[in-house]
Amino acid sequence: MTCERLRVAWTLAPLVLMLSSPALAGGKDDARTYFVEGLTAAQQHDYRLAVGNFLASWEAFEHPTTALNIARAYEDYGDLERALVWYRRFQEMAPHRADEAADAVLRVTHALDPIDAAKDAATEAEIAALKARLAALESGESHPVAATPPPDDAAPAPAEPPPAAPAADPAASALPTEREFEDAIRRAREAASKR
Repeated sequence: MTCERLRVAWTLAPLVLMLSSPALAGGKDDARTYFVEGLTAAQQHDYRLAVGNFLASWEAFEHPTTALNIARAYEDYGDLERALVWYRRFQEMAPHRADEAADAVLRVTHALDPIDAAKDAATEAEIAALKARLAALESGESHPVAATPPPDDAAPAPAEPPPAAPAADPAASALPTEREFEDAIRRAREAASKR
């Protein structure tokens, strides 16, 4: 049994005990039966059947733990859109337990939109490169680290550097100031936070 499955089993224990109370007959008995069948199916990696049983349990008795397990079963089954809906439903139903699904919500969100995940990683890499360049400038290096790496398809560097063209304006060839780097880092972070 994987760590994830053990976590599911521990998450389910309070619900199974609650639903097994003799005072809670009818719909809750049905909910317990379907819930246990959902657990069994999930442990056997039959996530389609697990989803069906957890949904039947939900129909009989709505409980946050059932919502969480529906989300996990949908995620394991590969239906990430529905998994995200159920993770969020769990967080709304049990705000005091919302952190139990926080990592899953991030994981599923990034899986659903890999372009945004790649943009986040690229933005962080750009910020790191700008910080390295700023540190090099502050330490007085004459050739600071490039802000961004050359593209993979860039032509190899020539054997000898080309002759330098005369600078028309010395201010135009000056290195960026510390303030300009800070502004660039701020803009990159703002762009990342808008995604």
